[in-house]
Amino acid sequence: MRAGSFFARDNIANFIDWCRHEIHVPESVMFETNDLVQRLNEKNVILCLLEVGGFLMFASILQCIDDLWMSFCKLEMDSLI
Repeated sequence: MRAGSFFARDNIANFIDWCRHEIHVPESVMFETNDLVQRLNEKNVILCLLEVGGFLMFASILQCIDDLWMSFCKLEMDSLI
């Protein structure tokens, strides 16, 4: 995919939309499509990616806690039988 192509811009726009509406990245660190394509606001691109990374790490930790809790509940149920 060529940088600046329609498909590249569309992917970036979809990513930005996901950041705003699904994981609620603060507007203060958001960037626009041209900021990435034309390297206009690299600071916010990096800050946004760090926010996404933090969200993914938090989601991963929650999944681990959920897995541990389900394992614990299964052990408890098995011990009652």
